Amino acid sequence: MASHSDVMLDKLDAPFRDYLPFDPSTLRVQRLNSGASNAAELANMDAFCARILDGYTLGRYLNAKRGIAATAAGIETLLARAGVKPTGRILEFGAGTCKLSAVLSRSPDVVSVDCMDFSEVLLREIAPRVISWLGGDLAKFRFLVGDMNRIDEVQDRYDWIVCFGAVHHLTVPEHFFVRLRERLLPGGQVLCLDEPAFPEITLPFEAIRRYRTAIHTARVAGENEHAYKLSEYRRFAGPGYAFRDLALTPGERRIRTFSTGPFQTNFVLTPAGA
Repeated sequence: MASHSDVMLDKLDAPFRDYLPFDPSTLRVQRLNSGASNAAELANMDAFCARILDGYTLGRYLNAKRGIAATAAGIETLLARAGVKPTGRILEFGAGTCKLSAVLSRSPDVVSVDCMDFSEVLLREIAPRVISWLGGDLAKFRFLVGDMNRIDEVQDRYDWIVCFGAVHHLTVPEHFFVRLRERLLPGGQVLCLDEPAFPEITLPFEAIRRYRTAIHTARVAGENEHAYKLSEYRRFAGPGYAFRDLALTPGERRIRTFSTGPFQTNFVLTPAGA
């Protein structure tokens, strides 16, 4: 059976700005005190948003749509295999285009979704369109404009706090996860997906060299990029959480130790004693 994302692939044959299946005046957007602490990174993101809205030729845009749809389908498959089902009140930090939140919001067991990102353009212009296109329930969403490194500015508490490729953008992950625990309701958990990681035994393979070079280039441009090993993600979580690696097969686990290139890692954190 085709996934919802597959079925939606033929829905957008016009520029993304022309796809408006919602009333923009109904969007709930709240500005937190911090805004964006990295001006260069914010400028890069807003320029990226402008290219998405207006700059794609049809061929390039169709490829971008397939990428979004494939990512959403991959999220569905991974969570189903791992038996992970976020429910209740959800916060996504570093939410970006909100693909993860869009998938989670389809569940009737999800009551509300708050999405936090530093780019208001991204949250107002891109995310609602992606959520609508992927079949998310936009009525459940509130968008928080702020710096995820200052997670303590979020006043509410949540059953699940989630992210998709955001942890490696944090300035000081160890401090972040300590503060994040204060934003969880009793029994709450943290889900982190699609974090880039290096193998524990790092040899000078070409793919690893290229990835290190890309990170260096991004940091020179002012972006907050880092590369970590899986053991470092465990260390960031610290003793305050039980760490569950969502690698399910022996082959997936072996790649954590030795690989010719970087890989994506996914994990769930449960507060110790919960």
